[in-house]
Amino acid sequence: AMKTGASGRALNMPLRLTVLLDISGSMERHDRKFAIQKAFQALASQLRDQDQITLIAFANTPRLIADRYNAEQARTLSSVIEKT
Repeated sequence: AMKTGASGRALNMPLRLTVLLDISGSMERHDRKFAIQKAFQALASQLRDQDQITLIAFANTPRLIADRYNAEQARTLSSVIEKT
């Protein structure tokens, strides 16, 4: 049998997420940025205190936006995404 993320995770197992954010020209439309912000807010709201998230934006080259932010810090990243 194979266990996957769909089976859930142990309460003591922190997440270490890396999110790649496409900021190329095709993503400049307001509706797309809004959808990304809402999705990120939903993700951040589900993080636990011990979870960490790294955010990397890219168009032609990658740029580190947030490195190993905890859950509380991650909830502030939607405003950073808006300005990116």
